[in-house]
Amino acid sequence: MKPAMYIFINKGLGMSPGKIAAQAGHAACEALLMSHPATSSHTQYGNTTSYSLTQQNDLWNAWRTGLHYAKYVMEARDSEHLLYIDRYLRDRGFRTVLIVDEGHTEIEPIQPTALGVALVDKDDPHTDATFSSFNLYQEDPPQVLVFEGNPTPAELAIARHIFLTKGYDAVEEYVAAVNEQDKRRWWRFGT
Repeated sequence: MKPAMYIFINKGLGMSPGKIAAQAGHAACEALLMSHPATSSHTQYGNTTSYSLTQQNDLWNAWRTGLHYAKYVMEARDSEHLLYIDRYLRDRGFRTVLIVDEGHTEIEPIQPTALGVALVDKDDPHTDATFSSFNLYQEDPPQVLVFEGNPTPAELAIARHIFLTKGYDAVEEYVAAVNEQDKRRWWRFGT
């Protein structure tokens, strides 16, 4: 038996790393409370589990005595995807808790930010089949423009503005146009 906890993060909200950590923390705390055998049938969470009470006790004890506390932070593309994942997992007998932010810091109020899943047995084929289709949460690599050659400060400012407003391809067109006008000052960029 390998007890594990899954946490899903709503990537579409563009939360800062600190906000993501706070929301994942909320989801982990609620998922752990929901996993405790004494609260496993508590109606606050409103969904049932496919694990028997004995299995729930075994998961809890393995989690507490193993001291490894495996957590997997998974990605939900946006709010709609997070709600879909919640329903999908509940339909398959997993207990979940949706974290909804009140909007006091960096996002609009009443936004689903995270989803906690009660402890599961990672060795269970049903668990593996259910969770293997999801992706681990990863930040997109930062888009950085790297210039070679000799662009002027004004050209760099224009290229940066074009990149932020229109994207990479538009900067590529701009650089090609500048190079076409002045072939002696060739320059290029990449990410």
